[in-house]
Amino acid sequence: MKIWLLFTIFLPWHHLSIVAKAKQLYKDEKGVKALVIGAGEMSELACRHLLKSGFEVVVCSRNIKKARILAHSIVMDGNGETYTASQIQVKPYEELEYLLNSMQLLVTATSAPYPIIKKEMVRPLKETRNWFDIALPRDIEEMQIDNLNIYSVDDLQCIVDETLELRANQAKEAFGIVGQMSEEFFVWLKSLAVEPIIKSIRTKSDEIIEKKIQNAIKKKFINSDDKDNIEKLCKSIMAEFLHIPYLKLKEVSTSYQQQKRHQTMRHFQVINFCFELDLSTQVAVDFITICH
Repeated sequence: MKIWLLFTIFLPWHHLSIVAKAKQLYKDEKGVKALVIGAGEMSELACRHLLKSGFEVVVCSRNIKKARILAHSIVMDGNGETYTASQIQVKPYEELEYLLNSMQLLVTATSAPYPIIKKEMVRPLKETRNWFDIALPRDIEEMQIDNLNIYSVDDLQCIVDETLELRANQAKEAFGIVGQMSEEFFVWLKSLAVEPIIKSIRTKSDEIIEKKIQNAIKKKFINSDDKDNIEKLCKSIMAEFLHIPYLKLKEVSTSYQQQKRHQTMRHFQVINFCFELDLSTQVAVDFITICH
């Protein structure tokens, strides 16, 4: 009993490995029926994983009432999936030998203290059969029959290990992608630190343009009808003139690793002084904090 309880802790991985192996063996799951022997918790998990992967299921158990309850519960709740009665059928235990020799895929997970599938029950077939024995002790007697592959718990553990190794490698690759995206995000975030400064420079530039155009109109240097066109021209000139300073500002904000706090503060003070921006102390603090 202790062995069985310990085994149930690892069983979800074995069910996943069964499905992974079955999908590898049967490229098209549609129409492939899997025989699940037993009606306990292990068998229910096997049924759910197989159904979710597209296999049809036949449940066979000594306790046919329990098997019917299992099938009914899966059809009724489905755990987010929708299954029909034709996808999971129940057969009496008396038909076990017939089912063994008529179905390609089998999963057995009973709590029987001895093998329930004997060699004399199994006939050789032309079709390849794949049986998964996840019971402890084993449900399937040791046998060598043509076109019959029997996978035990030890075999499934190897599949689990391979799957875990593959997922670990995929996780490393995913972490690398996430790390790169995170770095790009923080570079973008740090570039936001200069936005208040750039906005202040642009506002200052627009104010100067507006003031000079109004003075020119007042002194009759230009006609008021030409105001919009001249304003567009002036803004275009200023935008081109300030383009390089804007880029340099963003470069300063994103190259925080090579800079000290006092250097960053010095950059801020020079910009504030040269452009007479009158930026608040809080803007300076935000600029330095984000950059570092």
